[in-house]
Amino acid sequence: MNARSSRQRVAWLLNHYAQPPTRPGGTRHYELAQHAADHGWDVRVIAASTELVTGEQTLAGLTRRSTTDESGVQFTWLRAPKYRGNGAARYLNMAAFAANAWVPGSLRHLPAPDVIIGSSVHPLTAAAAHRLARRHNVPFVFEVRDLWPETLVAFGALKAGSCVERAMASLVGDLYRAADRVITTMPGGRECVSSYGVDSSRVEWIPNGVDLSDFPETSPSSSDDGLRVAYLGAHGQANGLEMVLDAMEEVRVDPGGSGVRLVLVGDGPLKPMLRARVAEAGLDGVIEFRDPVPHRDVADVLAEADALVFVAADLPELYRFGMSTNKMSDYLASGRPIVAALAFPDDPVTQAGAGIVVAPTSKGLAQGILRLAAEPPDVRLAYGAAGRRYAVEHLDFAHLGERLASILDDVVSGRSANAS
Repeated sequence: MNARSSRQRVAWLLNHYAQPPTRPGGTRHYELAQHAADHGWDVRVIAASTELVTGEQTLAGLTRRSTTDESGVQFTWLRAPKYRGNGAARYLNMAAFAANAWVPGSLRHLPAPDVIIGSSVHPLTAAAAHRLARRHNVPFVFEVRDLWPETLVAFGALKAGSCVERAMASLVGDLYRAADRVITTMPGGRECVSSYGVDSSRVEWIPNGVDLSDFPETSPSSSDDGLRVAYLGAHGQANGLEMVLDAMEEVRVDPGGSGVRLVLVGDGPLKPMLRARVAEAGLDGVIEFRDPVPHRDVADVLAEADALVFVAADLPELYRFGMSTNKMSDYLASGRPIVAALAFPDDPVTQAGAGIVVAPTSKGLAQGILRLAAEPPDVRLAYGAAGRRYAVEHLDFAHLGERLASILDDVVSGRSANAS
């Protein structure tokens, strides 16, 4: 047995926005890395030095790089410029991170990789990972968590058929075809990737998941003064919070909604506007804003609520492949009933029987909240318990990390067999 095969295999995982549980945001790759370690993989996470939610710089002075141990998972933070909102500064931040990742020597402190994973949100990170994989002559795995350019077109940030849209589609298609394996978080992602000429057998599905040890077993909420509804997550264009405020205005004037209160936990570019709108509408006593919390505190925040709200914009062309979000995984694990305003196939709330699914409109959401407010406590508890069971059966990161390790084993073994 040679030296490489006798040691734990190493994967470099590039994700611009990866977060440990001590920070706000999703911890998908921290969790996958922890559990893949139980199956022979040392996953090194490489992320940008700027906070996802705020865009603030976390590296002091002129420091270009930092490595931290996050409960056994090694994170390397590469410097990228701070930004605010979704303007040009954020795109510069994306480009800077990708460039810093593939600059020769920037990752020489890491053990040599056996495979390199490039994870979207944006394709520049995956492009940097592909270039690194070629440099190190190891397999490249492309993980797709957001569809580009489809997402930008759906939200009006890019015009279909424009030069930028065509160039981005060309880049993404090249990455799909170059990857030894493509991983998608969306249940219908195989169909999307296959449309770029990729054999469907090279596409794998690993949804977003949850560390169940962070969440207590389902228990009744302690509320005795109406329905406390919570939203936890980003406050941006894609999150549908304007629809939530519209719905709460309808709920407030309905006799059945007099005891409904809403808590919005998180941050993002729309938060100042949302605050101003609540104040102008006189909803300060009905809607409360809270700062974002580290992911390790999410379970406690959700446990304070009687119900949770989830919104996905009505974008059938984008969401026809389904959706998998960190927020929904946490919601299901919390054991709280969910009111979801969405319209896409294979949604987990319907599959689990975890709550009420309504049309993605303010009227539909208001009706869903009012319906749940009228339900007796035992019905709400049953919804929450069903969601918890679904999380245990399908979203446990212990199983998802094992699945990732198995895919990486297969990719590396396949490359070795082809080389011989």
